[in-house]
Amino acid sequence: MRILLMICTLMGSSFFISDKAFADQVGTGVFINSVGDVLTNRHVIENCGFIQVRLPNKEWRNAEISLVSSSFDLAILKTDWATDVFASLSVTEDDYPIIPTPGDDIFTYGYSYEKAGMEGWGRMGLVLPLENFLDLEYSKIQMDVGPGSSGSAIFDRTNLLVGILTRGKGTQRIFKDSLDEYFGATEIYALNGNAIAQFINEGGSKFSTWQADGWFMPHEVIRHAVEVTVLVACL
Repeated sequence: MRILLMICTLMGSSFFISDKAFADQVGTGVFINSVGDVLTNRHVIENCGFIQVRLPNKEWRNAEISLVSSSFDLAILKTDWATDVFASLSVTEDDYPIIPTPGDDIFTYGYSYEKAGMEGWGRMGLVLPLENFLDLEYSKIQMDVGPGSSGSAIFDRTNLLVGILTRGKGTQRIFKDSLDEYFGATEIYALNGNAIAQFINEGGSKFSTWQADGWFMPHEVIRHAVEVTVLVACL
């Protein structure tokens, strides 16, 4: 079944995707390899009966759950979309993930339905100091986000992936019981490269890594984010 996104408005707890299909929840995902695997948040696809993703070219593709993390709010979806443009995890020469440091500029592109009406929305943010230095898998960030942004990839100025936006850290939910409750929060958490690498390695999925070779202008980073980001619809 293929569906077309004609209009999207809130209708109770569901989102009107077309005249024949409703999405119970929506989020964001990012291509992580050439065979069309999508990294997103676990809570975005929990209890989904059917999943579709909207590609950067606005086409819809069916997706199925390939891997779900038991430790982090992460999951991988499998699609049939082959692509030569995808996100690469930032690593050192020894293949250790690069972790953003306080004061670093970061960028993301996601589908916040209250901010952009289901159209993509690029944002710039800032890395903040963590209260607990033992939180090795999380980065605290300052960024304006809204419902639908969950699963958005976080990029740094080197145009490489350094995190995935999530709704909370461990049992602490930044948005509490409803994403709408803390809509517009300025201090949130992202799962950083440590969490992503651990999840990917445990599941044995194909994933691209890259070493930084220069800085990019903000509009260049956002443009890359647009090319690798998908909307995830749970039907």
